[in-house]
Amino acid sequence: MSPLKPLVLLTTLLVLASLTVGTYAFSHYRHAKGALTQKPPHESSPSAFPTTPSRVAVSARIPFSEITQMIHEKVPAQFSGGGHGPDAGRVRIPPFGPTITVGTKYDYQVRRGVPTLTRLNDHTARFSVPISFSGHGGLRGDGARLLSLDRKSFRGELLAHLDVEPQLQPDWKLNSRVSVSYQWIHDPKVEIVGGIWINIKKHIEDPLDKAMQDVSAKVTALINQQDVRSKVAEAYVQKSYPVDLPTVGSAFVNVLPQGVEFSGVTFTSDALSVSVAVIAQVEVGTQPLPEQALPLPNLSPISAAPNQLDIKIPIHVPYATLQQALNAQLTNHSFHQSVKVGQGQQEAQITLKGFEVYPSGQHLVLGIEIEADLPSRWFDTRGFVYLTGTPVIQDGVLHIQDLHYTQALDHELWTAAGILFQESIAQALRDNSTYDTRQELARVKEQIAEALKEKPLTQGLSLIIENPDIQIGRLATGEKEITLEALFQATAHIRARSSGSP
Repeated sequence: MSPLKPLVLLTTLLVLASLTVGTYAFSHYRHAKGALTQKPPHESSPSAFPTTPSRVAVSARIPFSEITQMIHEKVPAQFSGGGHGPDAGRVRIPPFGPTITVGTKYDYQVRRGVPTLTRLNDHTARFSVPISFSGHGGLRGDGARLLSLDRKSFRGELLAHLDVEPQLQPDWKLNSRVSVSYQWIHDPKVEIVGGIWINIKKHIEDPLDKAMQDVSAKVTALINQQDVRSKVAEAYVQKSYPVDLPTVGSAFVNVLPQGVEFSGVTFTSDALSVSVAVIAQVEVGTQPLPEQALPLPNLSPISAAPNQLDIKIPIHVPYATLQQALNAQLTNHSFHQSVKVGQGQQEAQITLKGFEVYPSGQHLVLGIEIEADLPSRWFDTRGFVYLTGTPVIQDGVLHIQDLHYTQALDHELWTAAGILFQESIAQALRDNSTYDTRQELARVKEQIAEALKEKPLTQGLSLIIENPDIQIGRLATGEKEITLEALFQATAHIRARSSGSP
């Protein structure tokens, strides 16, 4: 054999080995430069949220003091009465006296207390006048006096109720129903002697009923003369309020009336109000509406919906913000795991090299560029792995729920480092892909409340808001950002006072 043949054979074997290794390495290198797990499609969802109509109360306000004054004028603070009642029947004068016919007599004093106001239902208010009474009743004659049957004491009380139910007709005229009733707490009768009673109920109710009927007529006239239509027409205006928001900048809270509904009776400790709700679209925009009065539409039937201002303010969270946070916290961060190789253990290392964040329908995608140093491979593996999850808000913090990897394309990589991906890396991503909206929400709430705080609506009218609150509602994954729906809510009303109110 020629001495060159072994050398040629050895060279051939080395070349073949090199080609095999190169082909293997190139194959893995080429594969690794692409996706190591399946890449989800890039798809955004609509980020516009439909508005919710707001309800702003406009009230014809009647101070409680006006009705109380009518009660005081018509129902005296106290009155008294007395007289002879009918014959009570025949009684025997003890111990063995004759049987005689006896008559009755009575006297009483009545005192009026302080009227109170309660709510029976959404449509009816009740004024209650406490009435107390005391007096004496007995039999007439000297014999009755000798036997102490001429002066039996009694006392008791009742409530005189005045129920007021204002009704606003489609033609905007008030037609109120006012009724009077009595609630006897103690029966106004006393037993003089066995089977003989004196009952003064009629003597108390007759003068009281005349006074309460007079009050009823005056209260009906007071309510029915309220010009609710002109008050609502004055408040039915298109209006804009400037506001500076952290996520929008200089903007306007635009109020566009769209209808009116009768709201029934509302009252506080000092007033009774006939209320109409102005239904309005209230939105935040970059351009103001031209301020103008709008024609008043027909009145809709009564509605039990609460008077509430609903304003939706968008809060934008750019994907670049989430991506920057991940890069700042995790780029070049390495994760290690001991893996079995042959009969021993060697260390696998995954290093995070960069991130991308984008939408895929209603989900969010986290793409991670990694560099994997695996004992089973001669060269480092480099490429992208992808996770998807659902963006949600909990307690004002945006985070990604149900974060999971997409289908693996490099099964050898996943077999070698799957636990590392599923536990350590996934948890690091969950911890660093959040966005806290609480401070931003607080600023938005403060700015909106300040922009609307007792601001004039028209000359003599102001929009009043109370109990402002804000929270996150829906969210949408747009093309370049997540849009959060900040919901500003507050009770809203415009007080239209009656002519004698302060």
